[in-house]
Amino acid sequence: MTTSKQPGMGMRFSREELRPLAILEGLPDQHLDWFAAHGERVVLGPGEHMFERGEPADSMWLVVNGVIQGFEEIGGQSLLVATTERGQVTGMLPFSRMTHYPRYTVAPVPSEVLRLEASLFDEMQAVSLEVVRRLVAQMSDRVRGDVRLEQQNEKMLAIGRLAAGIAHELNIPAAAMQRAVARLAEHRILMPKLVTALARHHVPAEALKRLERLRSADRRGEIATLTPLERSDREDDLAAWLEAQSVSEPWKLAATFGDAGLTVQDLLDVDTALRVDAPEPALTCALSWLGAGLESDHLVEEIAAAAQHISTLVASVKSYSHMDRSPAHEPTDVRAGPR
Repeated sequence: MTTSKQPGMGMRFSREELRPLAILEGLPDQHLDWFAAHGERVVLGPGEHMFERGEPADSMWLVVNGVIQGFEEIGGQSLLVATTERGQVTGMLPFSRMTHYPRYTVAPVPSEVLRLEASLFDEMQAVSLEVVRRLVAQMSDRVRGDVRLEQQNEKMLAIGRLAAGIAHELNIPAAAMQRAVARLAEHRILMPKLVTALARHHVPAEALKRLERLRSADRRGEIATLTPLERSDREDDLAAWLEAQSVSEPWKLAATFGDAGLTVQDLLDVDTALRVDAPEPALTCALSWLGAGLESDHLVEEIAAAAQHISTLVASVKSYSHMDRSPAHEPTDVRAGPR
């Protein structure tokens, strides 16, 4: 980083160079001569810093040629917050309570600046009250600009927090949808193989009907009445029975069957129907088909719930930001929205 450039001794602007500048426009020659005699010329190349953030605010800087940009560190980034063009001033001003420069300044193009030390402000006031009046007006504009900048920064921080919160809330259902879709893709490959196996084992029609009824049965109301301990005991019973039938990974099927509200008696009924005219391996195949079908149905419900959650979040954001609405006042239900 290039450091601030110190003016060379004896380098001064002429009266005619200062005359066209807005802050000095219309002043008598003797006033212009005072600025020419007391102000030091600072020449800056592209990228050179005029002053650094935190340095003592000991001078007023009047841009004679070029432009000066002010940067502040906001959110870990250097952001352009002020631009001082030809005829404008920056830095310390009369009656300002600034003690240190709040930002660093850079010349993006070749620039020339008149530097006037703050120790000369009283003398400047005695020479030209008009200039002081103009500088006080600029200081008021700068204060208003700083207030607007602070308000804008606060709004941007609030928007950032809101965006982060929304991203987090959207990521949860999106991740659930991704997991469900990946699992469904596995079932899409598995299910035809299981159907082929059922056909090969000549599974009786009655057993197929029982399997289909168990898959389509809606027992959510019954499950809701069970305590967590009762549900755990049911899953343990299912896992023990499946293990006794030499089913692979019985705990996985037990969890799926338990979530669907099935009991050991339901599986016994399937086993009884299969034994009429099907070989013994048909039971494992039938239970695998039933488990894959139940899990697929549950995954589809998860995807639908996640999609609905995303839609609800989007609707809430639209309501909050008044997207697609006219500027006219409308009644608002304060009870609506997330709690």
